[in-house]
Amino acid sequence: MKTSLTMTTYKAAVFFVLVIVQTMAAHAAPDPQEADKRICIQEWDKTKATVESLLQRKLNMNANRIADQCADFWTTPEQKGLLAKIRGKNVGRDEALKKEQADYYDRQAALSAKQRKHEGVAVGMTTEQVLQSSWGKPLHINRTTNANGTHEQWVYPGGRNYLYFDGGLLTSIQN
Repeated sequence: MKTSLTMTTYKAAVFFVLVIVQTMAAHAAPDPQEADKRICIQEWDKTKATVESLLQRKLNMNANRIADQCADFWTTPEQKGLLAKIRGKNVGRDEALKKEQADYYDRQAALSAKQRKHEGVAVGMTTEQVLQSSWGKPLHINRTTNANGTHEQWVYPGGRNYLYFDGGLLTSIQN
């Protein structure tokens, strides 16, 4: 249901922006800036209604496009007030979007860690990755140090599962 509402809202926003663009095309002047001025000033009531509707539907980005187009021509207190309202909505929207993105990345990181915890092990994993996997912490670790570096054998319960590490990387699995 929410997806349907969002899609309907998006379609309405696109429709309103298209109305503004079509109105501009219908009143096309040789100079594009002149056409923008005509829409922003002479069609003020329609433009204002469209922007207000977009803001009510929380489609601030579309309202901002119109504001960008009309900012140079809106000089009355009412027009400047609408411009400030649009800009103010976008500041809040940008902050909300940043928070939403940060929350998304946090959820993805937690999900990824949870998935790793349920997965097995694979050659090439680090000791940290193995600890976070379904194998977890070993019962015992046997270390051997020689001229080639440190080698570890991780022993798991049951005495039949072993992991072998060279330089902190999993090189062999025995089970």
